[in-house]
Amino acid sequence: MRYLFASILLAIAGCQDTEHTAISYVWLDREVVNLLQNAPVEVDKIRSRLDFEDGSYADSCKGYWSKKAGVSETAANFTVRSEYLVCDAIKLHHKWPANIEFDPIRAAWVAAQ
Repeated sequence: MRYLFASILLAIAGCQDTEHTAISYVWLDREVVNLLQNAPVEVDKIRSRLDFEDGSYADSCKGYWSKKAGVSETAANFTVRSEYLVCDAIKLHHKWPANIEFDPIRAAWVAAQ
């Protein structure tokens, strides 16, 4: 999960154009590719409780996606929030589908920067 957050940010940066053009991003982390290929299981997977500012909580991607309030800024939530990055990746991939093959050459180049 070391590159998960960086992969998500890179994917978002590559998708700033709102018109449907050719998809110009790839996932740089093999773990993200594996999770996306297993998205139906990941969506329903029970995760650690993530608390929100309105007092509600989520324990799965579906619950996480349904929340409108912001995530509570607590020490516990900072740790748990990383479990939900895969939910953000799945949502991004659903909105802007791309080839979900791992590109080791590009990943090595990015890691070296």
